[in-house]
Amino acid sequence: MKKTDTQGPTIESERLSMRSVSSEDEALYCDLYMNADVMRFVGTPLSRQGAVEGFKKSLGVMSKPEFERRVVVLVDKASKQPIGISSVRMLEGKKGRAEVGTLLKPGAHEKGFAQECSTALITQAFSRPQVKELVAYSVKDNA
Repeated sequence: MKKTDTQGPTIESERLSMRSVSSEDEALYCDLYMNADVMRFVGTPLSRQGAVEGFKKSLGVMSKPEFERRVVVLVDKASKQPIGISSVRMLEGKKGRAEVGTLLKPGAHEKGFAQECSTALITQAFSRPQVKELVAYSVKDNA
């Protein structure tokens, strides 16, 4: 399997273009994971070092020939600006089970982008033979 096959194609939805994260996206990734407002429904914000390590791990995993994780940058088609990231990752010890999750910049919350992104990613994820089941976690107050 080629590296590009592991990372996957650009995914298009009505308002979003979703491309694989690349080394140029480190600042976006870190800003999201370090932001308390963005992380309020996810967990404790990461330190700069923790965010950089997470970013490097994501890039490394995506370059492997076997699918373990795909992280995409969400680009708003109207503004042509990145508004967040989303990922599908295989869950350790749960053969065939993957998790989907999304982090959006504060200005992009409550506009339906996460749902739009998830619908498109779910369709793409199920095209992979390794993915038999997808899960997503959300807290009650997360609109």
